[in-house]
Amino acid sequence: HGESTARVVTCGSHPFAMLRANPSFHEFTGLNAETSYGSSLKLLHTYTTNSTVWEGCMSAATKSTETQACVITVQLCGGISEVVQMEVTAIAAGKELERRLLLVQFSKAPSFQTVQEVQANTSRGARAIVRLVNPQHITHVSAGWCAGFESDSKQFVGRSLKGLNGPATDQRIVQRMMKKVSRCLTAEETFVAYCLNGSMKLVNLRCRPLQSESGEVDHFCVDAVMSEVKTLRHAMSAPCEEPSLTVAVESRNILHASDAFLQMMNLDVKSLEDQSLTQFINDNL
Repeated sequence: HGESTARVVTCGSHPFAMLRANPSFHEFTGLNAETSYGSSLKLLHTYTTNSTVWEGCMSAATKSTETQACVITVQLCGGISEVVQMEVTAIAAGKELERRLLLVQFSKAPSFQTVQEVQANTSRGARAIVRLVNPQHITHVSAGWCAGFESDSKQFVGRSLKGLNGPATDQRIVQRMMKKVSRCLTAEETFVAYCLNGSMKLVNLRCRPLQSESGEVDHFCVDAVMSEVKTLRHAMSAPCEEPSLTVAVESRNILHASDAFLQMMNLDVKSLEDQSLTQFINDNL
């Protein structure tokens, strides 16, 4: 990264005192070296800053080799509030490189639509608007959302997205998605969800942050694309004219191959028994 990126190095533990910053950080925040050195990043707080979000991001970075990101509101020079994206990476320091410090980089966050703009345009597709703070209640749903999940708006508004969970829902996928959402980041995942009447749907959910008219990121929009869930028995018994494979999610083992696939690859069923998709690709493609 060039010097145009606002960067600061902090201690690796709460309250994350600032140790050193580049000129771009001082220019971006309006803090001079004397003021920032030894002070917590809380110095950038404004009344709309979500402490849980940025502190969780910082703490997660100390335990990971991957860069952690979040979007928060900070107060810059002149008392101006700005929505920024914060990226945090753990770095080693000290004589034995055992000391953990954090490199924090700030950049202007992408512009978000407002809650009012999205709510006024929910006529198309399956869409829900959800409050960002726990318990993350749904505040508005479109007609497409109600039709897709086979219920009316009264069954959704005031409740959380957890109502879509069921026995076949992969909670790890949901948690991965909601972790990004809680950090005000865009997230997209596909998993099995449930209508309130108990029927299953394969849903692709795309979540993106929304701002209030005051500029605070306090809601998120959920756009859903739904399809019927096919059981393994159905996939293996239904005639299929296209080349296709049915693969287990966890093991990636091949469970079934259509006749068209076997003919295309000049294979027989036994040659695919107990074979993983990765092994098949390496051996045949």
